[in-house]
Amino acid sequence: MTTSAAFRVLGPVAVGSGSRGAVLAPGKPAVLLAMLLLDAGAAVSRSTLQRALWDDEPPSAAKQALHTSMMRLRRTLEAHDVPGRTVETVPGGYRMTVPPECLDLARFRGAVATAAAQGSAELELRQLELALDLWEGTPLANVPSVMVQRDLLPGLLDERLRVAERVWELKLAQGMARDALPALWDAARRYPAHEHVAELLIEALHRTGRQAEALVEFHRIRRHLDDELGIDPGAALQRLELAILRGDQPGGVRPERHRVEAGRVRAERWPLVGRADAIRFMCERLAEYPASPIVLTGPFGIGKTALARHVAELMAARYTGGTTFVEMRDRSGAVRRGDALQDLLVGPSAAGRRLVVLDDVADVDQAHEAVSMVSGDDGVVLTSRTSLAGFLAREGGWLHRLGPLPEDETSTLLSTALGPDRAATADRHHLGRIAELCGRVPLALRIAAARILTQPTQTLADAYDRLAEDPLGRLSLPGDPTMSVLRRFGDAVAHLTDPLAAGLSRLADAGPAVLSLDDCAVLLGVPSRTAERYLDELVDACLVEPVPPRSYTLSDLVRLCARDSARAVRDTAPTSKG
Repeated sequence: MTTSAAFRVLGPVAVGSGSRGAVLAPGKPAVLLAMLLLDAGAAVSRSTLQRALWDDEPPSAAKQALHTSMMRLRRTLEAHDVPGRTVETVPGGYRMTVPPECLDLARFRGAVATAAAQGSAELELRQLELALDLWEGTPLANVPSVMVQRDLLPGLLDERLRVAERVWELKLAQGMARDALPALWDAARRYPAHEHVAELLIEALHRTGRQAEALVEFHRIRRHLDDELGIDPGAALQRLELAILRGDQPGGVRPERHRVEAGRVRAERWPLVGRADAIRFMCERLAEYPASPIVLTGPFGIGKTALARHVAELMAARYTGGTTFVEMRDRSGAVRRGDALQDLLVGPSAAGRRLVVLDDVADVDQAHEAVSMVSGDDGVVLTSRTSLAGFLAREGGWLHRLGPLPEDETSTLLSTALGPDRAATADRHHLGRIAELCGRVPLALRIAAARILTQPTQTLADAYDRLAEDPLGRLSLPGDPTMSVLRRFGDAVAHLTDPLAAGLSRLADAGPAVLSLDDCAVLLGVPSRTAERYLDELVDACLVEPVPPRSYTLSDLVRLCARDSARAVRDTAPTSKG
């Protein structure tokens, strides 16, 4: 029995085409239709269909319930001008025969099967891209079946990925690396253990002159494979890394295919996401001026330490004496000075120049003291919540100030944190709303993602609502005081003088998002010149952002934290009794 209607499974399951096409509502008819279409033309047994509907918990009258559900499917098809008899009852089960041209999955497989015989790489690429165009969103997204999502969907996604890999290979071979990059970035985040995808992304970055980012990607896949599987990257990836470090011309290496199957493992650690401009800036300065210090500054939770660690790994080949990473505060938060610093900075001698990372430098005096203990040939990276302008004025060097992640990198961080399964079905609208509540600050985003992961049945809409009810309360994790936005804010303002702390609270209470210098002077209750000095100190502490020509703003997170802290002070202040 045949039908001329069109059916789709490479997206939400749908019947009909054009304006008459309709996506089925999530329910048993959608499950049954998906099962019959995925095995179109073959008999699907009743037991298989029952598992699709009820997994391991079928009702007592499963046979009758299946019959009833099949009647509902037939009525649904008839409502879309598909004869109910299209679904045939056969011995032991049911069958649905659909002409290949009427089923997107059959058309996709047919196009892929004939692509290699096109006679040229250009024609093969064109046909494979047309095949991939048949995919519309997440396949089987409206099929509420544990069995389908667990057992059948991964194979379907892997089928698409294999075709996409071939498309990327063809694009690289034809000098279209830049065109392949967006899809490769996305695939590398969806499949963090997939070596061939990582290999293609690294080669595409190398071919487009983005060597620093290519090496960052190599370190990401190496760490992931070591953490999850206890293995090193394959020979192909290692040769590619060596070619980049040697400065070989792009395209000189055509590595063999080596991969870990997609979907077998899931990332547990938090890889660095984005920051390409900062990585490039730091790598270029360290390469050209290896002994000039770099100050990496930015607000609390913005990712300074993570970036410094990544750049240190990236530049390891240039600093043969190794990397010395020094935490400039002890576990209690006390600032290390004198002998405490000396013990950490003076270690066993090593051949070659070192790269010294001074993490969370408290002030200019500590920066001067620590750098005076470092050999003049060593490279130095300092991370700090202040700009250390006095240090740079005396020592020279470079300053890079980190800000919130761009929207695309924010989405990538959240998708990576949630894992490929959750991210594949995530509502991008609600992901964006959660990101905005987090101020697009990596620390806040990681905390929010961790909370979502601990509630696997919670929708993103519910997660957003809970976060919006109490942002500061939700942006902290029980049992780990360091994973708290409010705690990090407290650390950042602890060194402020009382007038500055009070002034920050007044600015936070102000209504307008952007305040002119005159507005700030009125709020602070001081002359404009004094207000400007206060604001310069708050800008230096990365708590206030300048807005040219002479205006200022506070990020939403700083505003929330400052208001909360001021409220806590008022609530705990002693009151007089008259």
